[in-house]
Amino acid sequence: MLLSTQWLKEDYGIDLPPELLVERLTMAGLEVDDVTLAAPSFSGVIVSQVLTVNAHPDADKLRVATVNTGNSEVLQIVCGAPNIAAGIRVPLATIGAVLPGDVRIKKSKLRGIESFGMLCSARELGLSDEHAGLLILPEDAPIGADIRDYLHLNDSIIDIDLTPNRADCFSMLGLAREIVQLCRAELGGDFSLPPLSATEVATSGKCSLVIENRTPQDCPRYLGRIIRGIDVSRSTPPQIAERLRRVGIRPHDPVVDVTNYVMLMLGTPLHAFDADKISGGIVVRYAQAGEKLRLLNDSEAVLDKDVLVIADKEKALAIAGVMGGAESACSASTQDIILEAAWFNPTRIAGKARRFGVASDSAQRFERGVDYTLQETALNFATQLILDICGGEAEDFSSAVSEENLPQRLPVAVSREAIAQRVGHSYDDITINSILMGLGGEVQRTENAWQVTPPTWRFDLAIGEDLIEEIARIDGYANVPDRLPVVQYQQDAGGSRSLRYYSDLLVAQGFQEAVTYSFIDNASHQAFFPECPAITLQNPISANLAEMRLSLLPGLVGAVIYNRNRQQQDLRLFECGRVFLPQLEKKIADCSQPVRVAGVMSGLAMPEQWAIEARKIDFFDAKAVVENLLVLKHSVSYRPSQQTYLHPGKSADVYDDDKGQYLGCVGALHPHLLQKLDARAGDIYVFEINDFAILPLMHLPYYQAISKFPIVRRDLAFVVDKKIAATTILTAIQEQMGKRLSDAYLFDVYQGENLGDKLSLAVALYLQDSEKTLQDEEVGSSITMLVTYLKNTFNAELR
Repeated sequence: MLLSTQWLKEDYGIDLPPELLVERLTMAGLEVDDVTLAAPSFSGVIVSQVLTVNAHPDADKLRVATVNTGNSEVLQIVCGAPNIAAGIRVPLATIGAVLPGDVRIKKSKLRGIESFGMLCSARELGLSDEHAGLLILPEDAPIGADIRDYLHLNDSIIDIDLTPNRADCFSMLGLAREIVQLCRAELGGDFSLPPLSATEVATSGKCSLVIENRTPQDCPRYLGRIIRGIDVSRSTPPQIAERLRRVGIRPHDPVVDVTNYVMLMLGTPLHAFDADKISGGIVVRYAQAGEKLRLLNDSEAVLDKDVLVIADKEKALAIAGVMGGAESACSASTQDIILEAAWFNPTRIAGKARRFGVASDSAQRFERGVDYTLQETALNFATQLILDICGGEAEDFSSAVSEENLPQRLPVAVSREAIAQRVGHSYDDITINSILMGLGGEVQRTENAWQVTPPTWRFDLAIGEDLIEEIARIDGYANVPDRLPVVQYQQDAGGSRSLRYYSDLLVAQGFQEAVTYSFIDNASHQAFFPECPAITLQNPISANLAEMRLSLLPGLVGAVIYNRNRQQQDLRLFECGRVFLPQLEKKIADCSQPVRVAGVMSGLAMPEQWAIEARKIDFFDAKAVVENLLVLKHSVSYRPSQQTYLHPGKSADVYDDDKGQYLGCVGALHPHLLQKLDARAGDIYVFEINDFAILPLMHLPYYQAISKFPIVRRDLAFVVDKKIAATTILTAIQEQMGKRLSDAYLFDVYQGENLGDKLSLAVALYLQDSEKTLQDEEVGSSITMLVTYLKNTFNAELR
């Protein structure tokens, strides 16, 4: 929908800056796609009157005219327009004028005759594509006036992308109502739209109108009027034609222009038939199966029984609410018309335009729902305009109304508590009452609630939540506090919901889920946990399944060895399940049964291929899997593992630094353990995570703004003792550098004979300030302080 700010100002008294309108409409959900001027930039064009017109002595198609410019000077203009005539008023581009396209007007000679300007067509001013002749202005156009001021060409056109539920805004009246609500502070609290014109036109006689018995529910209101003796050769007034052009409709003839104009003003589509092409009056009925109708766009529609049509006694004239037929359309010879206004059930119109491959403004409005009380107003208004432009006489209108089939606007209740709960924000009673009253319906106030009967033009208001949305929308979404609602999360017993999520995460990383026995043999128990007591079964199902597992790893490692012995080397298995931990001084039946997630990895990190060199899985592959599982857990650290079944140089225990809790472990199995288990073909990497490390992770992420200032990178290499963990150095760096350190990571480790029992750790530092660009001096000072701190604390030497 295109909105003309000048139209708003002239008809509704709303004079607001386009920038304000754009901001308010967009923030209220009526998204603005574009804002343009009504005409391109040009200057030096005035209203002039042609005084005389004479033939050019040396050119048959040129005329020499004298033009009155509003002052004592009369200009001579050479013009080739076919419609130039003495007495008309037209735009004149004077010497020095600049027209669209950077066309500059200078004094010139055309076939030997001097010309002191140029008379302009609409296309030369960028107003339309019409170039058949000069732009003829009304007889009362003030001579000498700037054409931009006279035609209000500094008007801004706002292109609004309406959502399907806002059918009420498909008109200037609807947009004016919306703007009054959104800009009440700027317009004044007591501002109100002017009342609709109560034009009444009635003479003797009525057209014949029949509504078939089956159709009142789909066409509960239909009005028709005959207007006789009109002259369609007359021109549409420039004001109406220009308003149509600005909102994207090309002027056609007075009758079509008037129906379009009224539709744009009120949102009520109208249609005019040539009365001489209709036999026996109007009939509203369903189409017959296979009935054909040639439409205004010259396409042929084959109708079905579910299509509502406007017809006469012999044939269909139009698809109701969609498009008229070509055979009954008005033409240059039309003298008598039947003007119709109706309300159709949106469900009957919906989809019909797409079915027949047509697009029409009326279908766009009818299928969304139009105001069912404005048909008489629209019919009378259009009638008066046609009589004023084309002359003629209007008969009284015929009407068929089925009140019981018209929409029934039922009251909707909304309470103060419901508003606060839904929006998360409380509004004072004055604000709520003002907004609800401003909707245009009936409002009744009770102690803690409001009962609103929605207006006839707002079909999107049907339940209390609709009214709550209107309150938040009109008061301004910016006034709604930016805090998250309080949500009570529920979790299945045992955390199965979270475990399913992490199972899917592991499957996505190439793992396959395994289900192993909850029992293990004593040999496996002694290999993994030689110092830990076990829960021994009194009646095991076999000698090899006599003890309850203390970990998921023995079963998974056994599955890997089983597959290795069958030439399956590249394996990734995981399991989610319970372990059984004995409790001191408690019965076996009272043992702890926590849920854990564990996995095993062996073989190649990637399948063999030509693009990547073959590489075996290492510690960092296993650690990456754990980090993905704990990606939402903050302050996780890795320390040298204390698990005896893991390789001391290729393992780590995982801790939650905030709580100091042990979360799990990751690493390669100890070589001695592999020998005991008779595992061949290389290392086996494992991980096991406790359930409490996973289940509390269900929280909402937070947003952090990205700094617009550049990042500074510095690479530093420190020589430290081999006993100092790299994470210790990184933690110290993060603590010392503070908020300016956006990231730090280890990218290289070097050890050689020249370093002895030490190694070199290369660290990348990324520095960034959220408020300014870091200078070299600041960066250098921070780096110097960091080097000094690491030297004093860890005896770290800068390479």
